[in-house]
Amino acid sequence: VWGRERFHPHLERTLRIWPHFNDTGGFYLALLEKCDASGPQPEPVPRVDDPGFPVPSGSHQRPASDAAGAVAAAANRFGFDASAFEGMQFLYKTSHDLYIVADDHRPPRMDERTMGLPLLHLRARYPKLTTAAAAALGRFAGRNIVDVHSDQLAAFLARRPFRVTGRQTAECAGDGYVLVRYLSFILGVGMYRAGAGTVESFFPKRMALSD
Repeated sequence: VWGRERFHPHLERTLRIWPHFNDTGGFYLALLEKCDASGPQPEPVPRVDDPGFPVPSGSHQRPASDAAGAVAAAANRFGFDASAFEGMQFLYKTSHDLYIVADDHRPPRMDERTMGLPLLHLRARYPKLTTAAAAALGRFAGRNIVDVHSDQLAAFLARRPFRVTGRQTAECAGDGYVLVRYLSFILGVGMYRAGAGTVESFFPKRMALSD
């Protein structure tokens, strides 16, 4: 019951989260269970290389081979396990940004900013993994990971370069992108400069912490 309205009993197991009670955005949660598979089946999900793929207004659809090459370069750098991209498809929203979307998700015709997880920035000489993708996929990485201590953590979150030891970079393959990890959490991406023994922070400006 809500006010004067009475809802189906099944809704008793759903949840409404209020922003003014939790200091967050407002959410409504419901877990749906598919009970009968005999009904109409959904249409096959179009992939990024499918001529019928629903490209949002303003998007740039590029060949799937471009996506494969960019993803392969990033996967090789970080030694991603083969399962990292299982169940995913790739979507270009602009000419320089590659996103991943669940394979069973059929993107509707809506503003492209509402779909998918940003995976790679393609403007740089080498594809750069986004902070969001690093946090989501970092558990699949097997190399070029730098474990930092609390002082280095503070520098990284403030977008300041910091020095690293040979022990911290023993698994790093020379200059290039690295994943920065504190305890067991991947925080984002940095640029390792082997000659200087430093890591440049690529933590997002909008999220950076001031000293």
